[in-house]
Amino acid sequence: MKKLNGISILVAEDEADLRDVFVDHFLYLGAKVEGVSSGKQGWDLIKKQNFDIVFSDIRMPGGDGIELIKNIHHMNSPKPNVFLCTGFSDLSASEAKNYGVLEIFSKPFDMNQVVTQMQILHEASRSTKVT
Repeated sequence: MKKLNGISILVAEDEADLRDVFVDHFLYLGAKVEGVSSGKQGWDLIKKQNFDIVFSDIRMPGGDGIELIKNIHHMNSPKPNVFLCTGFSDLSASEAKNYGVLEIFSKPFDMNQVVTQMQILHEASRSTKVT
């Protein structure tokens, strides 16, 4: 069985090559994936369809990841699980947790570790949500 089988993921990353790597890798692992280049594009897409996971860069032109997580935090349920990746420390771990971010991955990172953490934390959050 593929690690991310059936999970819908939104990837928000302004670096096209890196976004393609994420999208292709998540697709390979069985996820349904959409890729966008800004937080604003991500938010526009989230308003139209549900995602299980949002994987977003923090620094992006045209709407950053912080703006995106704030919008997600204030939306009505169901909210996607949010994971951030960054090469900078724009947001403390405690600030991120306050907005519902499950994990911040620092660039450069190990893709296997990212996928494993996403899978574990997504499953854990699903088991604790009241249905």
